[in-house]
Amino acid sequence: MVTNNENQSEPNADSSLGLLDIEAADVTGKRSASARGVDRSTPAGTLARALADGMNLPTDTPWAIRNNNTGALLDEAAPIGRQLGAGAKAKVVMTPRTHLGAGA
Repeated sequence: MVTNNENQSEPNADSSLGLLDIEAADVTGKRSASARGVDRSTPAGTLARALADGMNLPTDTPWAIRNNNTGALLDEAAPIGRQLGAGAKAKVVMTPRTHLGAGA
């Protein structure tokens, strides 16, 4: 479940269930959202779309998740838990997914 963060208390995760509590912010730091009880097998792309929707980010922009600890962009097809590592809580940054390259 993704919720917009306004006056919410600290997440309460049950790591024995393999679930994650994720705190997300956009690149400007002006918008944030929480995803509580996220199954570790959820693809990062699925979570990115849910977080972007929860933050009311533009729907015509593809969004990616960046690990706040490592700075690495997450593979949208890979499970979120495998990419964020151990622990029941994670902080991420939502960033527009851009493709650089020569135009035709």
